[in-house]
Amino acid sequence: MNMARRASQLEDWEVALIRAMLASGRFRRKQDILAYFNHPNRTVNQARISQIAAGAIYAGITAATDSQMEAFLATWQDRSAARSAFITEDPCGPAAIRVAFRTTKHEPPRLEFNESDRVEWKEAFNWAGRADYARTMAGFSNNRGGYLVFGVRDKTKEIVGLSGTAFQTRDPSDISQDLNDCFAPHIRWMKAELAMAGKVIGILYVWAADTKPVVCTKQTGDLHDGDIYFRYVGETRRIKATDLHSLINQRLRDHERVLRQSVTRLVEVGAENAAIMDTLTGTVVGPHGSFLIDESLIEKLRFVREGHFSINDGEPTLKLIGDLRPIGTMETGRARVEKQMLTDANILSSFLNQQIVPNPMEYVKALAHLPHKWMPVYYFLSQAKASIVDGLNALQAAEKAYAWKQTEQIVRLRDSIHPAVFSGRIGEDMVPRLTNKEAISIVNRDDARLVLAGVRRLMPNQIDGEYLLPLMRSCFEFYRAGNSKTTATLDGELRAAAAHVDSALWSHKVPRDVSA
Repeated sequence: MNMARRASQLEDWEVALIRAMLASGRFRRKQDILAYFNHPNRTVNQARISQIAAGAIYAGITAATDSQMEAFLATWQDRSAARSAFITEDPCGPAAIRVAFRTTKHEPPRLEFNESDRVEWKEAFNWAGRADYARTMAGFSNNRGGYLVFGVRDKTKEIVGLSGTAFQTRDPSDISQDLNDCFAPHIRWMKAELAMAGKVIGILYVWAADTKPVVCTKQTGDLHDGDIYFRYVGETRRIKATDLHSLINQRLRDHERVLRQSVTRLVEVGAENAAIMDTLTGTVVGPHGSFLIDESLIEKLRFVREGHFSINDGEPTLKLIGDLRPIGTMETGRARVEKQMLTDANILSSFLNQQIVPNPMEYVKALAHLPHKWMPVYYFLSQAKASIVDGLNALQAAEKAYAWKQTEQIVRLRDSIHPAVFSGRIGEDMVPRLTNKEAISIVNRDDARLVLAGVRRLMPNQIDGEYLLPLMRSCFEFYRAGNSKTTATLDGELRAAAAHVDSALWSHKVPRDVSA
């Protein structure tokens, strides 16, 4: 009988959702709410909903957030998925904590459950053990996300609370820096302190990665370069081959699904009316022009995430909440937009054509997002009248899409590392022709490769921008027209040659510091 009564009871997270649904005004009748919580093993009647609305039962449970309610409405038919989505939307909120951390009524208070693939606890916080913490956080990120909890005794599950101020005073930016130094893509996480059973515990919550797997990129302590860690029940360790296979297959399925949805939407809207937004750089590009959302505003935008709302006729598939300001002046009531595609092709094109770009420092920041070491940088710093220190600050502040490449760009700029003069055999016969500024006809990709290799063989004092840049622009046209194999080959040649010319012509024009 007790088991039957327990099975008929609403769980705390469900009560929080019912309160949110009642407050939303979207459900005109209490009967409309019942369908979301009745299932074959439990029936909830309208009287129960009325008692919750009146505060007669479950009085200590607060309403869920709007985002938790939206997540539930999108997943409610799969109870397990709905519960997980509820926690993920506000993992350290009071409703989620009541669900995730059930405690016994014994003294001293203890957690009611064991460590799992979603929870690991430690008695104390000590940043000297950060490699262990980072491995656990990476494991959560590669699985379903989870809580790393400090202030719980390992064997007894007793809630002892934090001792000292090490957790409270640890700057989140230090944690982020260590994580980004060791793992990529970046790990999304949050830090919180919570009162539980009269004690204060510390929590590092990790969301499941949008792009998996998260890979270790640095050999340090017990972390090994190239390893992929995964959270299993009660432990974090190197991923099993079967689980890695599942991650990769899921990633492929996700890409295919997104691509199908994008193509379907493109057909519905019409290619001539569509635009693409790069959420890392804020660039919105369409067939009739482009504009750039100020970087300082990107983080203020809130995206309604896929699956958290129902698509109705006339309802947008993406809602942006925040201030959007197109770059440029206002002319006749419309925004004049500037072309600013911050991709490697656009950066190369702007450099080779010596374009005056509207926001040259954005081109410097963009290098942190590209998986290439050699790209023009000094030209854009010079155009911005910026120093090397300004460039370092811009790279450091850029969103870390490729953290290890961002570090590589910072070291390159900080230590004045320039492309080495090419010493291979390719392009050897081209050097005298280039130094004599001969007219060279580029009629195919092989010609382009020889010219670019020859440019890379030139010493800095042999580089004449007025002569070489038009030749390199012709090479660029073949780069853009090539197939995937030839494009990849010309891509590397072109980037290295452009960086070589950029260093020779522009590096000496950029001061080390603003005071230089």
